[in-house]
Amino acid sequence: MIRTPALFLWLAGSAAWADSMPMADNPVAYYGDWTVFVEPSPLECFAASTPRRSTLTKPEGSTVDSTRLPVLQVTIRPADLVVGEVSVFVGDATLRIAGDVAMTGKGAPVTLFSNGAWAWPTNSEADMQVLAVMGTVSEVTMSGALVNGTGFADVYSTRGLTEAMMEAARRCTS
Repeated sequence: MIRTPALFLWLAGSAAWADSMPMADNPVAYYGDWTVFVEPSPLECFAASTPRRSTLTKPEGSTVDSTRLPVLQVTIRPADLVVGEVSVFVGDATLRIAGDVAMTGKGAPVTLFSNGAWAWPTNSEADMQVLAVMGTVSEVTMSGALVNGTGFADVYSTRGLTEAMMEAARRCTS
């Protein structure tokens, strides 16, 4: 099954994102480090967050400043019976071909498959596994490699995720 990214989005305070990407200009709620968005047609609701820390490491080991604007989001699309689809956008970069992204938080890492600048768990059961981990930790790290060999590690806070998902679900079921 091919999974598709929900939307490119803009989060408050990311002016560069707003200048460089199509925007979802409809934030409807804020919970901790997460923002809830609603797209009306077709109905789609998602909670999204930007990393609190982002590190890029060149193949030779040096770290470099990042201009990427990664996003972690969880999407609900009622028409497609999608609830809790996790996706990671790595920003203005492309993931290594056939390179996977690892999510670490508690226990063994969870592998997300990648396509272009996006990565997802392999199916809805894996989405639930990722969300279960995210519900028990204060932060998760998404890491992998870009097509140019540069490694990345993006650290996302989970503060407010549960409330944001409840709000997204409420807005997408009412």
